[in-house]
Amino acid sequence: MDIIAFFNNNDFEHPITGGHIYNSILINSLKKIDEINLEINDDFENIDSIKNTFQKLKKLFKNKEKNCVVIYNIFNIKLGLSLILYKCLVGNIKIYPLIHHFRYQENQGLNRKKLKFLEYFIIKKASDVICPNPYVIDEIKKISNNKKGVLIGHIFKKNQKLSDFTKFNLLFVGTMYYRKGIDLLIEAINLLPSETKEKIQVNLVGNTRDENYVNFIKQKIQDYYLEKSIHIIGSVSQEQLINYYTDSYVFIFPSRHEGYGMVIEEAMSHGLPVIAFNNSAMPYSIKDGENGMLIEDGDIKALADAIEKIIQDSQFHKKLVKGALIHNENCHSETDLNSEIRNFVSSLN
Repeated sequence: MDIIAFFNNNDFEHPITGGHIYNSILINSLKKIDEINLEINDDFENIDSIKNTFQKLKKLFKNKEKNCVVIYNIFNIKLGLSLILYKCLVGNIKIYPLIHHFRYQENQGLNRKKLKFLEYFIIKKASDVICPNPYVIDEIKKISNNKKGVLIGHIFKKNQKLSDFTKFNLLFVGTMYYRKGIDLLIEAINLLPSETKEKIQVNLVGNTRDENYVNFIKQKIQDYYLEKSIHIIGSVSQEQLINYYTDSYVFIFPSRHEGYGMVIEEAMSHGLPVIAFNNSAMPYSIKDGENGMLIEDGDIKALADAIEKIIQDSQFHKKLVKGALIHNENCHSETDLNSEIRNFVSSLN
């Protein structure tokens, strides 16, 4: 069986986001299966038009066996539409877009409506959709009654070095751009009592490639005189990242929307409770009052109150730490991943 995966090879060699890491795990796992011939094609990352893409697809699939399977990132809209056109006219491919989260939810106005229409259209026309998380599976079922979603999860269960919780360090990890909601976190920190601000240190760790947003964050920090409390760290090595996890008291993840949020699981594997807004995939991992705190979506005052509570109430913090470690023990494992991939490959025959 031929499987063609349309991904950028650089994502595997130098993964930046949790999505890149997931793509790498998925592709490398597929490579190990003898029954399939896996080909990775990154020639469709920058495409001019659907017409040109369609012509390239015709050449690519010309000598492939019937019902060749295609896996690609749904964010590549032109490729997705070209694949649908090819399938309608030629009919010898099965299309499986991979979706981490819905891109339209990052946009506003007319662009949001356009992207929503296109993403929903591609999902409905696909053979099925590969999803890394039950949240996305549930959303797919709402969009199309005949789509079940193919769950192929991350590897998360880890035995990590735990924090000693001796410092009131608050940690955020992720690419710094609007969807991650760092501006909301800064607003919440500004609402904390002065004595709490003096006690805590907020470390923002992650890629800072969105210069406009990062500059906006820097200005906010200055406007609120929070330079001593909030530190933009930027990208770090894996070893340094582990040190930040084990030097923290709680993990703060104020994202506006997530398809999964791999760093949530990573934080809990170090014993860190997680505070996040109650939206999208958050409640699939975070159980309020058990392994973290879920705040009403977008409620900055409630986020500040949650931070204050977990800093001031050590017994409550200990309870959440215990819950985070229990959650990690019950997490998705490499055995689960291999089973899910085997089931997916079997379903293609």
